[in-house]
Amino acid sequence: MRRYSDSAPDNRPPLRDWINPLRLYDPRLPAGRWVFVWGLAIFPCVVIFLVLTVILMVLETFVPNIDPQYIGIIVWPFMLAWVAALVAITRRRLLYLQMSSLWVWLAILPVVNLPLYIYLLVKSDPG
Repeated sequence: MRRYSDSAPDNRPPLRDWINPLRLYDPRLPAGRWVFVWGLAIFPCVVIFLVLTVILMVLETFVPNIDPQYIGIIVWPFMLAWVAALVAITRRRLLYLQMSSLWVWLAILPVVNLPLYIYLLVKSDPG
């Protein structure tokens, strides 16, 4: 039986590693550049869009005259989940680049945030 961190026989990660959030955001495992991009920008946007679309469609169907400010209340839990995913995928990338995971805490500062993520995207993989 293979361990869940092993890659497929042709050295590509199995599809379940790309769509399972428990595997994608596991902060104990390092992440390459494409896993970082997928977990940082693409996967969360797709999931949040699909889930929010379903929630809003159901809510608008059953309560059509509701105040439009409720959307902010619905979006907050998704944004908090996105921040947690962002911290986890950033830690994975930092581990892959053999850097300290304490850099995640500096990403709170707006001056450091964007340059850090650009660096993590541009930095070539070690080896």
